[in-house]
Amino acid sequence: MPTYKRLGYAGLLPFVAGVSLFAFDVKVFTLTGDTLFILYSAVILSFLAGTLWANSLKNNGEAIYDRELITSNLISLTAFVSLMMNSSLTAVTLLLVAYLLIFKHEATLENYAEIYPDYFSMRKRLTLVVSGLHLLLAALILFHGLAAS
Repeated sequence: MPTYKRLGYAGLLPFVAGVSLFAFDVKVFTLTGDTLFILYSAVILSFLAGTLWANSLKNNGEAIYDRELITSNLISLTAFVSLMMNSSLTAVTLLLVAYLLIFKHEATLENYAEIYPDYFSMRKRLTLVVSGLHLLLAALILFHGLAAS
């Protein structure tokens, strides 16, 4: 298995850990599971945005790739804004939407799936799992809020 796949799938572990820590009300370094999840999610989202930036630089000078630069910046700023939310539910939702949008953007790039079929297939699976984990954490946050009231 190529290194990028091992790293990609291993990157799911902190997401799972964040959901688990929140579900069992366990803190790490005084941080709750939802906080750890949001922090990690924002970092990974910014990393994905950076891959768009790098892809656009490979094609320097072509106006179509300016859209990648702009999308990359907007996604990174969204990740940053998610870190300032007072509500974990809002932050998790914002991050989920950004993950779906960045994947949709990658899917619309000309020949992207054909040029990088293995990578694109992996990204599709990872996006599905990461999105599901964001939804699961959002549901747990809602349930926790309802149980507390």
